[in-house]
Amino acid sequence: KLDFRACEKPSYPRNARRSQAEGDTVISYTMDTTGVISEAKIERSSGMTREHRELDRAALEAVLACKGTPGSLGGKPEKLSGTITYGWKLTD
Repeated sequence: KLDFRACEKPSYPRNARRSQAEGDTVISYTMDTTGVISEAKIERSSGMTREHRELDRAALEAVLACKGTPGSLGGKPEKLSGTITYGWKLTD
């Protein structure tokens, strides 16, 4: 399973912060048998603006850089697919 909390969190993109863009990016991924994310794509964008697309790209890059624990069947590792929601929220 991919525990996104254990992965390095992306920095809030400067332009997105400046424009106060917030939202949730939903990413689907496939993890190979070694725990490496072999595929990831944005299923739902955090919003419609250019700054939201920056948030989406940052979340996608973070997922692709993350490593997890593959699924197993009968004690043998197997590919694992899932989705992750990354929430972007400005805090004071």
